[in-house]
Amino acid sequence: MTDQSKPSFNANAARKADVLPRWNFDAFYPDIKSDELEADKAKAAAMVKEFATDYEGKIAQLTGQELANAINKSKQIGDLFGKMGTYIQLRTVQDNTLGGELVKFGTWATEVTTATNFFGNEIKKLDEQSLKAMIAQTPDLQALEPWIDSVRRGIPHTAHEEVQKYSAQLSPEDGWNKLFDDLHTSLVYEFDGEELGLEEILDIVAGDPDPARREAAHEVFVEVMNKNSLIWAQVHNELMRLKTVDDRWTNFENPWDARHFSNNIKPEVVDALETAVKESYESIPHRFYKLKAALMGQDTLKPSDRNVNVFEDKQKRYIPFSEARDIVLDAYAEFSPEMAAKAKEFFDKGWIDAPVEKKKQGGAFAHPGGAALAHAMVMLNYQGTPRDVATMAHELGHGVHQELAKHKGDAVVSTPLTLAETASVFGEMLTFKSLLRNAADDDERRKLLFEKVNDMINTVYRQMSFYDFEKKIHGHYKANGPLTEEEFAGYWLEALGDSYGDAIPLDKDYGAVYGYIPHLVHTPFYVYAYTFGDTLVNALYTVYEEGSVPDFEEKYIKMLEMGGTLKPEDLKEMFGLDIEDPSFWNKGLKVIEDLLDELEELCEPLLEANQNATPKPKAP
Repeated sequence: MTDQSKPSFNANAARKADVLPRWNFDAFYPDIKSDELEADKAKAAAMVKEFATDYEGKIAQLTGQELANAINKSKQIGDLFGKMGTYIQLRTVQDNTLGGELVKFGTWATEVTTATNFFGNEIKKLDEQSLKAMIAQTPDLQALEPWIDSVRRGIPHTAHEEVQKYSAQLSPEDGWNKLFDDLHTSLVYEFDGEELGLEEILDIVAGDPDPARREAAHEVFVEVMNKNSLIWAQVHNELMRLKTVDDRWTNFENPWDARHFSNNIKPEVVDALETAVKESYESIPHRFYKLKAALMGQDTLKPSDRNVNVFEDKQKRYIPFSEARDIVLDAYAEFSPEMAAKAKEFFDKGWIDAPVEKKKQGGAFAHPGGAALAHAMVMLNYQGTPRDVATMAHELGHGVHQELAKHKGDAVVSTPLTLAETASVFGEMLTFKSLLRNAADDDERRKLLFEKVNDMINTVYRQMSFYDFEKKIHGHYKANGPLTEEEFAGYWLEALGDSYGDAIPLDKDYGAVYGYIPHLVHTPFYVYAYTFGDTLVNALYTVYEEGSVPDFEEKYIKMLEMGGTLKPEDLKEMFGLDIEDPSFWNKGLKVIEDLLDELEELCEPLLEANQNATPKPKAP
């Protein structure tokens, strides 16, 4: 394990001297306008044309083997489009001036692939008994049964084919999404003599060590949100109107049912998760926020204090990229040499892009990289902080998952959102636990625990409060029609206030802050997947630490390889985890509670010192 107790050194000098990797695109294309890319575009268009000629209107007449061949050909088409689209997207991530190329490719790909829309519809129309007989008699079709099931389970929610084509070509949501994105791009936050963008002002709100500066930045942010509250309301109302129409044509009763369906999760499972999380508001997030306030010498927190790191490293030691790599790979290897070896490929083969650059997209992600035709790619914006090390562990978990599954489970059915975080959160937890075991002293342990609990509360509880807000506004719209600005604000304050408790009082100006959350606009009801995934993995990690499952590592690797073919019953069979048991979620939430218990115990001496240092009032 890398020694974390070494003395600090000049962070700026270390940052400048560090060598950060860039993506190697050898498995893709030499350039965005290369002959090779143009040749694959021509090849893909020809494959689509041939596929439509060979199969449109003929699926019902195919033998079992012919149907298997057709499905595999459709997947080959998807793989090629995925490889091309991945390359252009990743180049755009590196250089945002190439965004026009991505739009151009997306428009072309949509036009070309429309000719294959018949395929899923004709498979849905196949006679159930005849299809079952074909599958039973055809080994190649048996391997594709999960994909067939994923298509046919949509039969009750399939609009007429002409309606599908009309909706795809009209795409009314796109205009509202673009308005939302363009407005956020154009908004200016005037602060401290500078004109800042959204990410820049939020960075100050979340992490500036000066509380007065944080609060001033928060006031600027809230003011801009309120100035545009009419637009936030209009965008959300229009998107809810469109969703109401779409749900009516696709036979979904509740606004959130379509998301549960796409995640292949029963509504009652999500309801049980929601109940468990909300019932622990007082024992976990409320308690943590009160602890943070006490550590800061305050009775309550301001919203601008919510993300502040009380134990931030004042020396700002820069962790070199190579050291971060060793920390993560060592942690992975302690659990599984196979996982560590797969993760090491990302470093050795140029599958990571790490520098922070002006034209580069912010954040971090792992991309499957065009499925079987290429490989996964990880994007980081590495700045040498402990959080960057955790992010590296998280995204490498995604990358390892994508690589392990691409020739097996994900080659048949893609991993749903609710299970997509399995390897990433597990990898992050492995790294955190390794760092905690090797911490030099209580100061370092406090810092690690504080950051981890803070992050877990943001992932589990904050995202659930977003889901609560979505349910409130969509339920209101379905029952009563469009919401006013004040009604949006009221539901936001209620949902967030429930998760914050008395520790973070909110005023009415905070009611427009929902306007900056992109998931609420682009992917309704997406956010609970974060809560689901994190809590599921916490329970899984508990099973690992307990040692109650023989051959855990082997079963874990097999689970990752299963990709989208993994079913809830597989988790029960392999690890004894029954997500349909309402009490299951408490197992995952207890992981956060136990870490909070440990943090509180380590903080007791500090709180006592603070109390003793506070001047006592003189007796009258």
